[in-house]
Amino acid sequence: MALRIVNLMLDGLGVEEFKKRCLEDHDFIVSALERVLEDSEGLAPNTVRYRLYIAKKFIRFLGVRVDDDLLREQLDIPRKEVVKQDRAPTLEELKLILVNSTPRNRVLFHLIAACGLRISEALRIRIGDLLLNEEPPLLRVKSAKSKKFRLVPLTRELVEVLKIYLKNRWGKAEADELLFPSNHNVRKMIPVADVQQYFTATLRKVGLLKKDSSGKGYEIHLHSLRKFYKTRLESAGVNPLMIERWMGHNLGSVAQAYYRPSKEEFMEEWRKAERALTIFAAGRETIEEYYRLEERIKEVEEKLEKLKRLTELASSLKLEL
Repeated sequence: MALRIVNLMLDGLGVEEFKKRCLEDHDFIVSALERVLEDSEGLAPNTVRYRLYIAKKFIRFLGVRVDDDLLREQLDIPRKEVVKQDRAPTLEELKLILVNSTPRNRVLFHLIAACGLRISEALRIRIGDLLLNEEPPLLRVKSAKSKKFRLVPLTRELVEVLKIYLKNRWGKAEADELLFPSNHNVRKMIPVADVQQYFTATLRKVGLLKKDSSGKGYEIHLHSLRKFYKTRLESAGVNPLMIERWMGHNLGSVAQAYYRPSKEEFMEEWRKAERALTIFAAGRETIEEYYRLEERIKEVEEKLEKLKRLTELASSLKLEL
């Protein structure tokens, strides 16, 4: 890139001739830098500024003074991009957000955080997409980007939350109805902007509406719940390919294309995920008790299988005698 920029500036001149003309005429420097800007059209602002930095560094290397203030007045230099520094909420912060949300929004925010959904995906879920009797319970999600369906496991904690929500939901719940309809029409989706306002209002209520270090955005916003999902699963050691699949990412990698986990592998990864995504203490205690019982059942089944083999062996020995 540096060589390309130098060649653009020289524009066929030798280095000594270029230096001579730079020393004689400030407008010549401006013209050289304008060629760099024209070549940078369509690039990100920070990239354009970096290319100009290389160009001015070359001129200074030749011993030519560069008046930055004057150049800023004469050149159309794009403003520096501001990188927003958002983050995922902590487990305690998420609990605070959920507890202080309205009943419907509490379920919606919980679903987004525990399933890693995009807000548009969550709002398009229909009651028939809840596969609560599967093992593990599943949510059918239509990806906002690829438009393909994916299955995302649900925590048992969230299943209980959803069952209570459906029981208290006004009107008879049909499979094709939206899970989170607008207040007065079960066929109409809540506008995304409204949900973002609800979330912002909750953050303000609990003292979590804080600007990030850039000053242009907030530390926590609605999409941060999706980041919560990813960071919790990564910390729990869940297979990265499984995380990407559940989140609906299409990375196009060979590994992802051929990743076909067995039922046992799927359940092993989900056990890690469920522990990480269970939010409230009561739910965590229930999950741990469930897994303790599951292990106990497995031990009993193994002993029964061993006893069965011994019984069969004893029977065969009697026959031989």
